Amino acid sequence: MKHKIHRRFFIIYFADACRYVRKADVDESAFTTRDQQEEHKMYIRSAIIHCALALEAAANACLDVLRLQKGTHEEYDKLQTLAKFDLFLSKFAPGKGLDREHVLVRPIRNLLTCRNTYVHSKVFLEEVDEKIIQLKSWEPLGLPKNQHYWQAIHAVKALTVTSDFLNFLFFEICHFNYDSPEHRGIVSSVLGSVISSEEGSELEGGVTNASIREDEGLMINDVAKKYDLQFAFTGVYASDQNGVVLPKRKWGNYLHCDTSIVGVPFHHIWYNVPTGFGILSTKAPPKKKS
Repeated sequence: MKHKIHRRFFIIYFADACRYVRKADVDESAFTTRDQQEEHKMYIRSAIIHCALALEAAANACLDVLRLQKGTHEEYDKLQTLAKFDLFLSKFAPGKGLDREHVLVRPIRNLLTCRNTYVHSKVFLEEVDEKIIQLKSWEPLGLPKNQHYWQAIHAVKALTVTSDFLNFLFFEICHFNYDSPEHRGIVSSVLGSVISSEEGSELEGGVTNASIREDEGLMINDVAKKYDLQFAFTGVYASDQNGVVLPKRKWGNYLHCDTSIVGVPFHHIWYNVPTGFGILSTKAPPKKKS
């Protein structure tokens, strides 16, 4: 008997993003050497990019669930990430699509643009006004377009918008029941790897399709609890010694990672001039008034 394994990589990328966020969001004063500082920046970059990779993997998993014919699948596989989610919704939530201006979707658009810019790296131009570099950011995500200025809070924000978007997609637009273990299992089987039997044959246990156990979701709950995120799309709840921990923070509430009040560390850029060295500096964005 022949079977097919559908390897979907969402949970791997998402779990990696969680681990990198955990590594990134620590007290920076502990990094006293240049190597430690550079390693910290690496964790920040990796966390943000893995959030984007997880979104792309989720979209491809949703496309795979549709079981399109080979030629059709190859054609739809060329679609942009959000368009793949739209195609999924056309079957599981007919008549509904992703409003690109929705408060939970706009940051995702930023994150996917960031991923494309990061992967297809080109020369980045920065404007200088009176020796001050004018920083550019993707809004409303609040992520600097120049990765040099990314900080731990940006990684936390990227993970938060990714988590909120996936919850919104499955548990609001698709109307899967967030409180139902069965429905959480269905969503996790959409995003996770599965094995299917050829027509006319069965897998062990007499089933024709079955999800492949992936324990990554169980290992990242400490991150969910730290930032009051909800990872129900992985099939599990956050929990403690008293049982299930229900979410308190509403999707789209970014107070724990408000990038608008984060100042950019003062930084000099030195350049050679005939008479010595010239200096430019970054300029932190104005902080919100309390």
